[in-house]
Amino acid sequence: MKFIQAILFISLIVGGCGTSEEVQKDNVVNVQASEIKIHKPIALPDFSALIDSLKAAVRYECQTQQLPSLSVALLDREKVAWHTGFTWSKDKGSEALPQQAYYQMGEQAYLLTAHLLHEAVKAGKLSMNDPVNLYLPEVVPTTSLKIRHLIQPDSGIAILLPEGNRYSSPPNSLETAVKSLDFSGKVSETSWQETDFFVLGYLLEKLYRKKYTALLVEFAHKHNIANLFTEVSDSIRKHVLPGSFWTYEGRNVSLPVPEATLGLPHELCTDVQSWARCLQILLPAFSENPFWQVMFPVSDTSIWQSSGSGYTSFYRFHPVQQWGIVLLSSLEGSEGAMAKVADYVFTQMQRLEAGQAMTAYPRSLPVNREKIRLVQGRFQQGAEVLSLERFYRKWFVWKNNRRVELRQSGDSLIVDGRLAFGERFFLLNKDTLQSNGESWIRVPPRRPEKVPGEWKHLIGEYGTKQPYWRILEKNGQLYALIDHFHLFPLQKLNEDAFLIKEHDWTLSFTKNSKGGVEAIRLGEVVLSKRNKGLQEAKYFKIALSKPLSEIREIAFNALPPEEAGSFREPELVELSKVIPNVKYDIRYSKSNNFMGVPFYTLERAFLQRPAVQALAKVAKVLERQGLGLLIHDAYRPWYVTKMFWEGAAPVHRRYLANPAKGSRHNRGCAVDLSLYDLKSGKPVEMVSGYDEFSIRAYALYPGGTEQQRWHRDLLRQVMTAYGFVSIKNEWWHFDYYQWKKYPILNLRFEELEKNAG
Repeated sequence: MKFIQAILFISLIVGGCGTSEEVQKDNVVNVQASEIKIHKPIALPDFSALIDSLKAAVRYECQTQQLPSLSVALLDREKVAWHTGFTWSKDKGSEALPQQAYYQMGEQAYLLTAHLLHEAVKAGKLSMNDPVNLYLPEVVPTTSLKIRHLIQPDSGIAILLPEGNRYSSPPNSLETAVKSLDFSGKVSETSWQETDFFVLGYLLEKLYRKKYTALLVEFAHKHNIANLFTEVSDSIRKHVLPGSFWTYEGRNVSLPVPEATLGLPHELCTDVQSWARCLQILLPAFSENPFWQVMFPVSDTSIWQSSGSGYTSFYRFHPVQQWGIVLLSSLEGSEGAMAKVADYVFTQMQRLEAGQAMTAYPRSLPVNREKIRLVQGRFQQGAEVLSLERFYRKWFVWKNNRRVELRQSGDSLIVDGRLAFGERFFLLNKDTLQSNGESWIRVPPRRPEKVPGEWKHLIGEYGTKQPYWRILEKNGQLYALIDHFHLFPLQKLNEDAFLIKEHDWTLSFTKNSKGGVEAIRLGEVVLSKRNKGLQEAKYFKIALSKPLSEIREIAFNALPPEEAGSFREPELVELSKVIPNVKYDIRYSKSNNFMGVPFYTLERAFLQRPAVQALAKVAKVLERQGLGLLIHDAYRPWYVTKMFWEGAAPVHRRYLANPAKGSRHNRGCAVDLSLYDLKSGKPVEMVSGYDEFSIRAYALYPGGTEQQRWHRDLLRQVMTAYGFVSIKNEWWHFDYYQWKKYPILNLRFEELEKNAG
């Protein structure tokens, strides 16, 4: 997570700057320095025996987890002992990183801010008990805010920077960002890490009368660190690894390398060996700092991780022996793979130190079919529910408010993915799952209840820049999904305000005169609601790129692409003649579709006979749940695919089949469908509308309500059990697995009915 994780670590480094008297006064840790036994480093085993295994492990994780890049460095108190890195792409697989490969360090640079503060205190230039307004009188009018408060997670200043926070455009400078804060009154919420460190960075600028970037340059020169860049020139930029992130719904997004450098703390750019060297300079603070010894006993190791802005870093150190491992990745949310590598290194070093043979790097396997049959379903312990589900040949479980990947290791399932690693699940019997000594009992599937009416307008996405905030409902509780992966329950304070108790943040919903939700307010920051009206809309619509008459003329005069090879003889069958209780809502025969005009002259749905037979089996299974199939589209003549393409603007074509290749609808082997309630005859609620061009349309989109997701997931589970294949960005679309055996067709519905008659 981008916030909180480094707070304790940085507090430990900086905290040791003051005297024991100051420590007691600051109420950080009430301990005398003389009471702490400082351990000197002991002899370190040779790294060389580990190198080959570690190199293979890094390459394995890079390839298995599909990390765009993963770099690692081993360091001891004397030097950076070894480093390497790999990159991965779909086209080339895993390859060694080039010699010049730079990462943007994001919030990791705050460690250097802490170090600069540490040095200023040691030099007597300031005290941790100094009021901030002694140095920033034009920004902070009160004397109650001390410098020491800025290294604690409850500093009481704004949660987010009003200008230049991570959900908005970057500020022009540190000064601009800091001066956007309102220090007129102290708030109770836990502050965000970047807020405190922007203030500290600006304070250091004022103290030294130099730009923050100049202070970092001096640090690099003083310690002979060559590749530590505060300004990214064109010659450097071409070697910067673009950051990226992934999401629960299955999107992988690459971020552009910024064109301009604004002199902000998180713009620092470096390579893994230079960053490892930076951290080595901080290591002596561990052994001389009484806080470190109190908070982390000498038998333990220290771990610090940071994930955000398209990058992830993971550091693990042995505070006594003063050696460690540093890992950097250009994928946000890859700390699980990094933790696995670091854990392996520490385990093997312990074995080598004890004179034992090394063990192989742990490699798990996809969950096999027999295990899938046994563990699929829901398990409960008290109020907490574990749901083990399959998505795109992978297995996942929601645990501790995160969705993590499960793989097979011997007789157990193990958490082994990008986000997390290590926890094991054992099936004691067909109805009992055990993990960490706790037992979970299987519970039957159930259709979730509808959410209270007042929650409906709160649920949605907020923000103008990714990562968006998502308000959703799960197990009868409202949650906020923040920074892609982190799910926090919301505790109701009043009709328009909720508390994230874990961090003491208050979210307020602002509404318009009609009661519609416009935005979330978090401290001084407002995040506008996205796609307002989509949840209430009956269908999604885009504007035509050219007149309808022109679109029709182009499509009717065009010919489908020529295909080589032999195909089955088409046998298109109308669904309503084979499947009882099927209902039609063929949007392309009316104007209530995404282009707002009818494309078919008849409301019909056809598929190849084997696909119809499979769909009939799906309908029987769903009937037992009181649900029926609602068909939106099936076989689609090629000319209609051509009309879609010609009528859509280029920005929307990524959602459409390219007529130059044809679509599976054109072959009579794809169906767009939803569900309806057999008793009421009404369509059930789904997370998004049919043909909606938004993130909400993804089959794994985690937002919406529990009932909406249950409907969507039930449809997918039953369809895929009978030979249909889902696609990730349209929950309603399913391809019959034999689609390659049929040709592209351009027959109109009238021709099909005539031939059938």
